[in-house]
Amino acid sequence: MGSKLDLKGVKARQASILIDLRCCGLKQVTYAIEPSPKNLSYAARLRNEIISRHQRGTLVIEDYFPHLKQTKETFNEWADDWLLIVTQTLAKTTLREYRNSLGRFRDAWGGKRLTEITAADIITTLASIDLAAKSFNNIVSPLRALLSMAYRMGKTRTDLSLHITQRKKEQADGPDPLTHQEIERVLDAAGDWRNYFEVAIYTGMRPSEQIALSWGDVDMIAGSITIKTARVRGMDKSTKTSAVRTVWLSSRGIEAIKRQRNISGFSEWVFINPVSGSRLSDTQPPSDAWKRILKLASVRARDARQTRHTYATLMLMADAKPSFVSRQLGHSTAQMFFKTYSKWIDSEDDKREVAKLDATNNVTIKTKPRRINE
Repeated sequence: MGSKLDLKGVKARQASILIDLRCCGLKQVTYAIEPSPKNLSYAARLRNEIISRHQRGTLVIEDYFPHLKQTKETFNEWADDWLLIVTQTLAKTTLREYRNSLGRFRDAWGGKRLTEITAADIITTLASIDLAAKSFNNIVSPLRALLSMAYRMGKTRTDLSLHITQRKKEQADGPDPLTHQEIERVLDAAGDWRNYFEVAIYTGMRPSEQIALSWGDVDMIAGSITIKTARVRGMDKSTKTSAVRTVWLSSRGIEAIKRQRNISGFSEWVFINPVSGSRLSDTQPPSDAWKRILKLASVRARDARQTRHTYATLMLMADAKPSFVSRQLGHSTAQMFFKTYSKWIDSEDDKREVAKLDATNNVTIKTKPRRINE
């Protein structure tokens, strides 16, 4: 005797059978046949077959129910709808980046129906994109989310997002901080950018946070600044970790900000473009200036983010507590800080551990004499 067929997903009505296909992104379908036990069993088997084909990506629902048409929506139409759906959950800068990223795929498949886009389309288009891993992963992120939602809503027969594979990032270079001598040479060559980079080196602020700093965020009496905003591509947003933090200023940081007041004048912003006198819209001008300054100072080339690493290592070499330095930098977790700066943290710990061994050499160890025959 065969096992009893599971009738889950089918329901008898007065003169028909209701088949639940919502798990396939469709809807409940009325099947106009008598709800006899035999027909209920047939409807259950039919439902199982439809689900199986949906999972394999071979479902064409019109083969079973001609009145249920697959979506005629194009990629462009669904991209517009998807962006409207996610608008309220994204920062303005992120939404703008998503729009820009999807533009690349609109060019490739914009007029195609979603149901006409194949795995081969996805794979070949992505393979043709010549970008570094980080940039590539950034532009495919919204595409993956868009295609995944299309599948969940029954707009595509298969989950095309499964064919999007992130590229493996190259191992990031470790910190390459400036030495004390290099710091002085760089600042001497910095000209109108001196205050900007002195604050960067002696606070460890992110460039996007520094260009967003307003005079209202500076407390010269307390000797601190409040970091609550970042500026990216001309738009103000929350900081990378979305957290507000207080950064305490060293004497050099305080003096640089005092000098900057004479340059900024009545501007609301602490740091302005020294060439145009206007507010900095992004971090490109200071980044370009940094490259020029290093050449003038005959200092080995590094990117401008090394000012953060320089601050962190200066603090650690001055025996500051790692937990304090991590908070100053605005790291979301202490784990990231210890991973990044373990070389500087461990070196000091290693010296202390060796000192313990030296200390034991100054202690007379008394032991009970042993007999020769023992």
